[in-house]
Amino acid sequence: MTLLARGAGLPAHEVVTAATTTGDDALLVLRGEARPLAALEPGAIGDEVLHEAWRSLALLGERGISHQQISPETVVLIDGGVGFADLAGATVAPDPHRRATDRAQLLMTTACLAGGRRALDAAIAVLGTDGVAALLPYLQSAASTPALRRALKAHGKDVDALREEAAARVGVEPPELVRLPAIQMTLLAVASYAILTAAGGVDWGEFTSTVAEGSWGWVAFALLVAQLPRLTQAITTLGSVPTSLPLGPVYAMQLATGYMNLALPSNLARMAVNIRFFQRQGLSAPTAVAAGAIDSFASTVVQAILLVLLLAFSESSLDVSLPLPSDGALTLLWILVAVVVLAVLVLALTPRLRGAITGATRRWWPEVRATLRGLRTSNKLGLLILGSLATELLFATALGLFAHAFGYDISLAELLVINISVSLLGSLVPVPGNIGVAEFGLTVGLVSAGMAEEAAFAAVLLYRMATFYLPPLWGFFALGWLQRNRYL
Repeated sequence: MTLLARGAGLPAHEVVTAATTTGDDALLVLRGEARPLAALEPGAIGDEVLHEAWRSLALLGERGISHQQISPETVVLIDGGVGFADLAGATVAPDPHRRATDRAQLLMTTACLAGGRRALDAAIAVLGTDGVAALLPYLQSAASTPALRRALKAHGKDVDALREEAAARVGVEPPELVRLPAIQMTLLAVASYAILTAAGGVDWGEFTSTVAEGSWGWVAFALLVAQLPRLTQAITTLGSVPTSLPLGPVYAMQLATGYMNLALPSNLARMAVNIRFFQRQGLSAPTAVAAGAIDSFASTVVQAILLVLLLAFSESSLDVSLPLPSDGALTLLWILVAVVVLAVLVLALTPRLRGAITGATRRWWPEVRATLRGLRTSNKLGLLILGSLATELLFATALGLFAHAFGYDISLAELLVINISVSLLGSLVPVPGNIGVAEFGLTVGLVSAGMAEEAAFAAVLLYRMATFYLPPLWGFFALGWLQRNRYL
């Protein structure tokens, strides 16, 4: 049995290998030439090679190492044994998620090399049915490496089909992914209606004349800055999960969330997309739900703390006597309150429902607790807090730049108070994207800060276009890319 890693400064054909001795099971360092299994003909890969690969992976785990980059190019033959090359991305003291990821990657790799049936036979022989059943949530193409995804595509392997076949072989139901709230064409129709409805209430003649007096150079710069919060939101998301995720797909997920926000309240849309994305990364449903909730909750907490600190230690103030933008908004708010009260009463008066919720909580709590504990490790908590803080600063800065384009300079503290207050108010009103509520609140806030009403309205409308109405254009394509590559 041979485990190996590419050694620093060694020629390409040489590797450093580690093997177990027959005596005290200690690790020995050896040298030899490795041959990737990808270079072999499928018929040359016997069942013993597949079994040996699983035993080698188990030995690697016993030594407290997780490979994290398993593919047909990194599983190799050397001196008659099977090992793993290129441990540059390996981690020590891996958590259960990383160990399961390694096993899922090896199962997908062996399915490419020897076919799904033989790959599952070997996995079941070594891991048992329970061990393979535990891997099902991790059998996702999105959870594999780029090299493994290319191999799966080249060999025509459908990971979803492999997951269903594995579930059938071990006699369990395949894990069901959280459904997205609506199909894509429905979202497109609702988004288009939302934009047209909002545009219909604008006095475009007045808006055009006001905008003509502004500085288009500053408007263009503000438009660019307004796109940066999606990147910092992706950093916040990286801090909410107990494992490492690729930044690129996470950023694309944030763009897709901007598209869905046109049809759903922002926190609901973000949680729905996050949970689905996390499940595609191999996280279990409880962990995915906990991570999605942590992401949204952290953003709200940072907003609330910032608002309190600004009101307490700056000259900014919050006018709580502002009228609601319309009777319709007040009606929606009362409906929301009534729904919450009704839900509490139903829960209190229905023992069966209360028991079901209690049972689910008890089943999920160990994984949720592990997710929460993961925030204390490494840099997760820092990413969560700093990402949320940077997001608020960038949104406020973008709003200030649009105001500056019309000749008004507003302090960052005032901009933060205005933006955060409107965002927190909007989270209580079940209106997709806070349409109407955000425009009204931001305009009133800028006027209170000293802007003329026409200039404030123009700045707010441009700001909303940059942060809400335009991002769905590229969010639509980001959602399609995520779905094509099975990140959603």
